[in-house]
Amino acid sequence: MTTRRGSTVIEVMLYVALLALITGTLMTFLLNVLGREAKVVTIMEVNQNARFALEKMDATVRNSKDATVPTDGGGTAASLSLTMADAAVSPTVFAVANGVLTMKQGTNAAVPLTSASVKVSNLTFTNLVDPTAHLRTDNTWPPVACDPSVWYGVCCWKGAEYCWDAATAIFRILFSGAKLGTCLQATAAKSVIRMSITVSAPPTVIPGNNFYSTITLYGSSTVPRQN
Repeated sequence: MTTRRGSTVIEVMLYVALLALITGTLMTFLLNVLGREAKVVTIMEVNQNARFALEKMDATVRNSKDATVPTDGGGTAASLSLTMADAAVSPTVFAVANGVLTMKQGTNAAVPLTSASVKVSNLTFTNLVDPTAHLRTDNTWPPVACDPSVWYGVCCWKGAEYCWDAATAIFRILFSGAKLGTCLQATAAKSVIRMSITVSAPPTVIPGNNFYSTITLYGSSTVPRQN
């Protein structure tokens, strides 16, 4: 005669406890894996958005005719307004609206440059060109008269629309402290724009993940005078 023996209450409780332990361990491992993946995705999303935005603004500045906002001489603004050769896309304006970097060209509607999954928390532009660099005067040395509509690559003084010839300029630079770099800056660039953008992403919706990613990138672009 075969005797059937069922599981005791203690055995059932042990089975349930063991199953709960295994399930809890697997869930913890799964959440850790998902949390790490979310961190990687978040970092990549933030970096890609910031780099794309900076590269887009850099390329647009280089192809523009001039920058009207911010103003020359160290002017700082939270937006950038560029005069373009094509009137249909002029002005081209970069600005932040509700945490999204946008680009507006002419009368067209503004288009987003960053995704909705990230937030642009800071956008700063500074125009570094000194508008008075070519206005410096010197009454000691009689300069050579020149066409005021022409920008010279050596050194320009605008007291009465004069510029030095090469020989005089070299002598003055070597022995009299003429600031060649300042003059060249004024002659070579209409605007030099320094840019700063901060992009961040909040924690993901995965339980237990409180990771916060943020990056700040800096760049500098020049509007050539021949544009």
